Amino acid sequence: VSDPGTFYLIGRLWSIAFAVAAIPLVFLLGRRCFSTAVGLAGAALWAVLPLAVSYGRVVRTDSAGVFFALLALLLIVRLLDRALLRDYVLAGVVLGLGISSRYFLVTLLAALVVAGVIAIRRHVAGASIRRLAAGVGAAVATFAVTTPYFLLDWSSTRASLANENTSNLGHDGLSPVGNLRWYLGDAIPKSLTWPLALLAVVGIAVALRHGRDSRRLVLLAGVTTFLVAISMSELHWERWPLPILPVVVLFAVDGIARLAAEASAHVGNPGLSPALALAGVVFVALWPAKGVIELNLRESRPSTRIVARRWIEANVPAGSALVKELKTAPLNDTDLHWMERNTLTRDGWTLDHYVDDGFHYFVTNPGISGNFSTQPRRYPVQARFYRELRQDGCLLHVFRPNSYRDGPVIRVYEVSDPDGTSAAARSADCTTLSRPTRF
Repeated sequence: VSDPGTFYLIGRLWSIAFAVAAIPLVFLLGRRCFSTAVGLAGAALWAVLPLAVSYGRVVRTDSAGVFFALLALLLIVRLLDRALLRDYVLAGVVLGLGISSRYFLVTLLAALVVAGVIAIRRHVAGASIRRLAAGVGAAVATFAVTTPYFLLDWSSTRASLANENTSNLGHDGLSPVGNLRWYLGDAIPKSLTWPLALLAVVGIAVALRHGRDSRRLVLLAGVTTFLVAISMSELHWERWPLPILPVVVLFAVDGIARLAAEASAHVGNPGLSPALALAGVVFVALWPAKGVIELNLRESRPSTRIVARRWIEANVPAGSALVKELKTAPLNDTDLHWMERNTLTRDGWTLDHYVDDGFHYFVTNPGISGNFSTQPRRYPVQARFYRELRQDGCLLHVFRPNSYRDGPVIRVYEVSDPDGTSAAARSADCTTLSRPTRF
């Protein structure tokens, strides 16, 4: 495709549409499982979480996963009030679409089963094992129809799943318990902010202590099985809990409401509770809202990747051979002979190997190479490569993100010609050139 930008634009519009459509679903789920006030506050908080905003406008399936997870949970908890056959089937269809967008959403089948069993035990009109089975069957059928090659090309599916579970530097090395501890103690608090995470613990504790509202227990079943499932992977990513984070936000808002009610009762003025709850919501929203403003400011300007490309075009001679790591400068339609690798040490390549093949310019992303350098015992070969690059190469430029510019840290090196003299050394002092410039 000569101009893939149009297709990326379409993909981004779809991501944005799913992200925006998820906001009213947060409200509806909050109203059904908690209260109208909790639903409104939860939707408002979700709309200003930087992680949700960031992944809601890039070409990924995360925003679709959030949308279908919320819609599926909304239809699942509705089964506790009305359990007609079409209700089971509709919940199953939406859940199947969700699984097609994010495979981990298959864990929400547990929430569907829990809701179905509770509905049967409470003698909700129309609830039955047969209709519950129809709902589960609808989920499986919908997934099969919308993702047919998952089953038709099983060898490719198996290879793809295995590839998604292979070692990934900086995102592996933990046991299932270690992954779960990382999600609960690091990733989720970082995504929500610590105040919201602690308030969610309050809301969940209240739900478990009283246990009267089965709708909240269904939500907890969905959250728990989802977290356990993603923790079983060899990898851990901050974005993986996204589909269930809106539920955690709703529990956090409910925690605020509970604490506000306790505080107002303690001072002998129950009517003060709504004002205290509103003040609490505004207070905890300030931190993530500030993060979204900074995110928008950074993303409104060219990232370090674009600035690095411009500098390379202007300073690296045309026709030069360059190798770069992932998520560095995009070099399409330039006069350079370039190669991109997920890490420069892939396939055992050494610095001498690159130089012998004519590569003298190297563009690194410390977010990748730094993981090797900080773990030399685990990655001795890779750590040695980057140490040699720093020692033998001339650091031409460093591009750093800041409060006004997004992107990774990017470093551009030049390694000397076989005669030992580099172009940079011939033109100027390498020490001078390697001084980082803040863009």
